[in-house]
Amino acid sequence: MKKRSIAARLGVAAMALTLITTSLSSGTLAKYSDTVKGSTKLIVARWNVGASVTANGTKTALATSPVDFGDLANTATTKPTNVATGRIAPGMAGGFQINLTSAADASGSAGTEVDAEYVVYIKPDVPGNLPSHFTMKNGSTSIDFNDTSAEGYDTTLGWQLGSGTLKAGTSKADLNINWEWPYEDTPGGSGNDADDTTYGTYKISDSANKATADYTTNFTVTVQFVQAEPTSSTGA
Repeated sequence: MKKRSIAARLGVAAMALTLITTSLSSGTLAKYSDTVKGSTKLIVARWNVGASVTANGTKTALATSPVDFGDLANTATTKPTNVATGRIAPGMAGGFQINLTSAADASGSAGTEVDAEYVVYIKPDVPGNLPSHFTMKNGSTSIDFNDTSAEGYDTTLGWQLGSGTLKAGTSKADLNINWEWPYEDTPGGSGNDADDTTYGTYKISDSANKATADYTTNFTVTVQFVQAEPTSSTGA
């Protein structure tokens, strides 16, 4: 009986040892673990371009709707006393400036943060009202308002006065636009006289009701800005 009791006790002890060993073995199934975090930001590049026209010493900001920046006659470099005020005649010339900036606010602190490409157009409402020898230039670019096949011509926007790129930041570009209606084609010549006279003659049948707007031409200046396409770069 005692032998059997001892054996039974050994069996119970062996079972207990087995349970303890199993418990320790299952604990080794746990693994090391860490959680780490990082962050990044999306900051949209600022787009803040603007355009204005400086004419007769006054700067006028351009907007999406046409802005009246004065009569062309007021931009004449000389204002002849023998020509009616507000009128253009042979022998007159003048100009105005188109100002472009990538920092549209007055302080210049909120500069555009991408390069901006621009194209400047000008369009007379009735090109046929312009004198044949009237010219408009921006540097070496001369506009023939009778030539709709000119490079860059747009049926909606008109003739190109200039194009370029404003660099990101507070970049500026000033286009100096000059116009002229020559008094004569060559000194002492009269080759333009017949054409000029035609444009100076009112073309209405009732001379008692001459309209001052017969040969009035309204010019619309349009500036288009578009973000320059990003280019790839090397390095970090």
